Amino acid sequence: MIKVNALIVHPYFEIIGGAEYLALQVSRVLIESGFNVEVLSATPVDVERLNRFFGNGRLPKITI
Repeated sequence: MIKVNALIVHPYFEIIGGAEYLALQVSRVLIESGFNVEVLSATPVDVERLNRFFGNGRLPKITI
């Protein structure tokens, strides 16, 4: 089976809210469907902060 690549582009992960949650959940669903997922952001992404906000273990394993 060939894996399809997906790129999620989200300009700013500095403010954490609904748009960030949606971007991460879309990434999770794509990964569960067999996609290779990368997230591109114009700002640095603090994965630890996202985990604290959304709960550890709930973020998909994505490349940021």
